[in-house]
Amino acid sequence: FADVLGEFGQLDVLVNNAGLGGTALLAEMTDEQWFSVLDVTLTGTMRMTRAALAHMLAYALVSIGMDAETPVGSTGNLHQKVLVLGPKDLLIALSFGRCLQDTVDSVICASDNGVPTFGITDSEQSPIARFCDHSWNTSVASPAFHESYVAPVAAINALLVACAQLRPERSLANLQRKEQKFRNRWYSPNRGDERKSKNSKVE
Repeated sequence: FADVLGEFGQLDVLVNNAGLGGTALLAEMTDEQWFSVLDVTLTGTMRMTRAALAHMLAYALVSIGMDAETPVGSTGNLHQKVLVLGPKDLLIALSFGRCLQDTVDSVICASDNGVPTFGITDSEQSPIARFCDHSWNTSVASPAFHESYVAPVAAINALLVACAQLRPERSLANLQRKEQKFRNRWYSPNRGDERKSKNSKVE
């Protein structure tokens, strides 16, 4: 993600398209071959989704006119960003399970400096829930082999809607400007394309 952000400046979309089929019949597959399939198809998807959550939240907040940033790089860079926050800022922490040490340290540092903190995590007993001023608990439990981030993504969407409603006129104006800026990326039937679609009815 650091390479993507360094080259393009933002993360618009994450497409988890990596998949590894079985390299042998099940009865002949070794443990190493099976773990390789799981690592690429399941673990890789989980790790990429987990890493993208904070970046896409910050990107969406900026899109509705808010000042938001996801620090990238070293632990030192993250802590430096936290140290410049003030009482009028808000640190949003996303981490699940045992929670990442850097994320928990950032929450504690921000709280010690009087910065409001809000967490999205998966348990009331998680470090994020314990140290943040407020938090939402979103389950990542799944009957599959690894976590599911459907609930955290839904919570992020709800948070974005709530933030947009704080100043709806500004949010709408920013989204309209963004739509105009990127309008050439999407298909538009108003470009003089006279060809009929395959499901067009002929009278």
